[in-house]
Amino acid sequence: IYIFGPLRGRALAGAQGNKQAHIFCQTLDAELVAISGQYLTSETLDKQIPKQGMLHLSLQDKQLIIKNT
Repeated sequence: IYIFGPLRGRALAGAQGNKQAHIFCQTLDAELVAISGQYLTSETLDKQIPKQGMLHLSLQDKQLIIKNT
């Protein structure tokens, strides 16, 4: 999923079990993000995760990883 702007609401990538799915966004302000059934909610998003700049969300060892790109 590529979002050229703020990610709000919900984003579900790889809902059919694709563990190679990715999410890219410029601003992370979502209530829920999920890749292949692994999810994070706005309440569980770490405060240290950058919310601005181009972000890349991927699945690594059954854990969602968020990086600046």
